[in-house]
Amino acid sequence: MRKPLSRAVKLFSVLLLPLLSAIPAFAYSPIAKCPGVLRHRLLEDRASVAGTVVDENGSPVSGAEVELVEIPDSPRTCWDEEASANYHATRTGLTGHFEVDGLPATLIDLRIDYPGFAPLIRKGIVVPDPVGGVNVGRLTLDAGRKVDGIVVDGKGRPLAGTAIWVRSMEPGPEGYPFLRRGPRQVTGSDGRFSIHVEPKGPFELYACRRDRSRLTETLDGPSRPLRIVMPASGRLPGRIVDSEGRPVPGALVAVARVAAEPPSDVIDPYAPCPQTYSSASATTDAEGRFVLEPIAQGVFGVRISADDFVPYIQPEARLGGAGGPRSLDVVLRRGASLTGQVRSATGAPLPGANIRLSCPDGGSSALTGPDGRYRLSGLSSGGKCRLSASKYRFNEAQETVGIKAAVNHHLDLQLVPAQTVEIHGRVIGPAGEPVAGAKVESPGAFEGGENLTGLDGSFTVEAYAGSSDCALSVGKEGYAPYQSPSVPCDKAGATEAVIRLERPLTLTVHLLNRDLDPEQLLNVHVYAENDLFSTPSSSVSPDGNYRIEDLGPGEWKVSAVLGRRFVEDQVTLRPGQEGATLDLSFRSQFPVRGRVFGPEGEGIAGALLDFPGAGSFSNQVLTQADGSFEILLENGSYEVKARGPNTPAQDHWSIDLPPITVADAPLEGIDVHLKRGVALHGCIPGLLPDDQLGIFASRQGTTWVPWIEADGCYRFKNLEPGDWSITARLDTRCRNCRFMSGDGRDRKIESHVTVAAGDSETALDLDFALGDRTLTVRPAGADKPSELCLRLFLPDGGALVERACQERDGAFRVPRLRAGDYQIQIMDQKDKVLLTGSIELTSDQENMVEVP
Repeated sequence: MRKPLSRAVKLFSVLLLPLLSAIPAFAYSPIAKCPGVLRHRLLEDRASVAGTVVDENGSPVSGAEVELVEIPDSPRTCWDEEASANYHATRTGLTGHFEVDGLPATLIDLRIDYPGFAPLIRKGIVVPDPVGGVNVGRLTLDAGRKVDGIVVDGKGRPLAGTAIWVRSMEPGPEGYPFLRRGPRQVTGSDGRFSIHVEPKGPFELYACRRDRSRLTETLDGPSRPLRIVMPASGRLPGRIVDSEGRPVPGALVAVARVAAEPPSDVIDPYAPCPQTYSSASATTDAEGRFVLEPIAQGVFGVRISADDFVPYIQPEARLGGAGGPRSLDVVLRRGASLTGQVRSATGAPLPGANIRLSCPDGGSSALTGPDGRYRLSGLSSGGKCRLSASKYRFNEAQETVGIKAAVNHHLDLQLVPAQTVEIHGRVIGPAGEPVAGAKVESPGAFEGGENLTGLDGSFTVEAYAGSSDCALSVGKEGYAPYQSPSVPCDKAGATEAVIRLERPLTLTVHLLNRDLDPEQLLNVHVYAENDLFSTPSSSVSPDGNYRIEDLGPGEWKVSAVLGRRFVEDQVTLRPGQEGATLDLSFRSQFPVRGRVFGPEGEGIAGALLDFPGAGSFSNQVLTQADGSFEILLENGSYEVKARGPNTPAQDHWSIDLPPITVADAPLEGIDVHLKRGVALHGCIPGLLPDDQLGIFASRQGTTWVPWIEADGCYRFKNLEPGDWSITARLDTRCRNCRFMSGDGRDRKIESHVTVAAGDSETALDLDFALGDRTLTVRPAGADKPSELCLRLFLPDGGALVERACQERDGAFRVPRLRAGDYQIQIMDQKDKVLLTGSIELTSDQENMVEVP
């Protein structure tokens, strides 16, 4: 019942040599901070959505796939889109009718799929709080755009069994539902496919085969026949030998594709194609031979490792395809070794100690054996390395060692036991009686420090001396849980702790809203919390009474949530009282109505109205077919934000309206007039297929990020007239930088454009000065490089490379430049400019400069 620590929810990708996979990490804790999710998970919902699917002639469509996905009414971090409770599917019957029940009061996204027709999508269908049936009426399928294509191999032969996936890109790429529904089609013996997509808008097409390079392409505009060439992911043989030509058996050869994903901490975990194209590994046989397969054409990082040899690392190697090497043959050189023994302060060997060696160009690790000895082999020479040893209940020991080539170094380490502090205490009941068998825990204790009290209620918790948190948690059935405030462990061990457990108290919450029917009452979520605890959802009774059990004495904040309605109050519980009651009442709601119009005065269906208020929920509603909307809001002041539907045919820009005030009465006549946006498009010359870039358009704090086409062209569709700042970034990962804080391959350019109100299209091409020249700048005395960085400017003074820091040899390198004049600045790590100069770049050249 103790509150868990909050953890960030991230998706991250890392190129690993050897191979590791990028995985999404999620933090989820079923506490009352995510009431929308709890309501969906814990309560029984009985709403239904029904409708009838027909074709263009009005004939019923039997067997169409119907998919409904719940839209969360709480922050996205509380949303688990893989949970089956949020996804519902069925098929239409002989009459084209479908019905899905068991839904909560929420918003629903509806999708209909049937061969020969484009998917039919209806977003934001409201399942109202008065739970019952929602009939969406007749849904007419449209043929949409037909996309025909053929999949062939590198010799033009048709490829059967290729999975064709199609994913909508409006307003953004789909996630788990896209994977759940599977590929749109699988090619037959002639390699052909024919699919139907939405009438307008971009979409992603994937062609997937396990033995081939995958294809991913973003398409838009009129459909055209596609010819997809998927050369086989070939095999790459090789041989590993030592410096004397002798085979190295048992070597691990691993390659991982680089620049296969955007250079970002965020990746797309829903890409449907098999990932075998991105990595491969093999182990050499007795003759030192290996074969990597399947391996696609591309740029790979290579790592080869074997016992007693220095690992071979090539950050970027073009492998596979006609242009790649026919064989990957590598000579490994023998490395230095480091041996030693780890002992305790008494001289006893310490088995199982963790040994780590950290060097400027890598490291190694091992565990000590039964005799406390360790061995690290295959170490490269040069530089000072830090050796550390650690073991449970011991302080870490560290030493510095210089590694020389092909030398067996020896270094022993001694570990001193960690200082501990004992926390003594007793657990007693309400009358002072000892409580035996209570579980006592502390975050600062060894191995979590779980202990049970003895017959006299006593306990001892051993903790690390100096630890900052030795709060005590105590629990036993029949008593309210106990949690002490955080306290340093040394302070906690100075005195005996006497912990009094109280009998659990029950709080009954009366919900006074008589206008709520029994079905709505089932959807109310009630919880209590204080500085130390947060309760799960309470039990419910049809008369509106909610019981929250196992509470301890003290101040509690009690909250009730129904959809986007929220109310809270405080209650004080005292030891020994039989129970307590608290009355809560949701504030009354009043209808707010209006319409959303387009530039010609037409009603806009599917426009989104957002009413942010003072509460924790944002109230949103979608317009109906005639542009009208109605939403229930409590008394208060609300901002009003409106934007057009997320469809390719609609390019209205978002509009903020004056605030509105709801005051004990309905509010009518909120008319919103959307204006047509202006499109901005352009291209960036010189990009390579693996280049990844982002383009941002900003004005008055608003920023859009469009999708970048494969040819380096971009397009914004809904800009408001006015002055815009356009920023383009070409980002890469610095794989050879000493400080990992900047890379000469990164580019950034800024431009400005005025979008006129009368224009429908505005063009702006951007230029990164990409070419085939490499500029190298080496500070004098680079044998002792300091922490410097370089900034590169175009002749007009515009910054091109913001921060290119020194590589391991002390030089700055900026590849892929056009010939011409450039300005440079060299700075220290605090951005103080130490040197300014001009450089005329005519060919690949190295410039030596004296840095003050």
